[in-house]
Amino acid sequence: MSEENFSDGDKTAFDYAWKWFDFHGKQRMQLFNYFLIITGILANAYVTALDKKLFDVGAIVCILGVLQSLGFVVFDIRSRVLTERAEKALHAFEHEKQLFSRYKYKNEIIEICLPLNDNSSPITKMKYWIWAIEIAILVLFICGAFYAYKLR
Repeated sequence: MSEENFSDGDKTAFDYAWKWFDFHGKQRMQLFNYFLIITGILANAYVTALDKKLFDVGAIVCILGVLQSLGFVVFDIRSRVLTERAEKALHAFEHEKQLFSRYKYKNEIIEICLPLNDNSSPITKMKYWIWAIEIAILVLFICGAFYAYKLR
């Protein structure tokens, strides 16, 4: 990284933006991990309830799963918004201050920086995969609630 264009205030702002991005990015992954753990616990409770013919309990567990899924979708959207704020600040530093790294690879100079326009396919974006998993689990819990209700 080139630091010639950096004042002390710039360094402080860049450090703050990077820490903000790092914190909320890690928080987002931790939330998703907690979501998966809670989903496993609820799925186990659902199967146990059906096995013991406690169909009302199974339906209630599924309702909790639906609420949990909706809650985590909201948490994930909020975390994504906070991460995007830091990305915007980092974009400004990398492109306005000409702050990026240059590497030589096979006689070609490659500049490493955040892309200004990420035109990559939605299939490669983590946010869509996380949301898809959370929504799929929400739908499964809804189906499970109807199934448990139907069995009673």
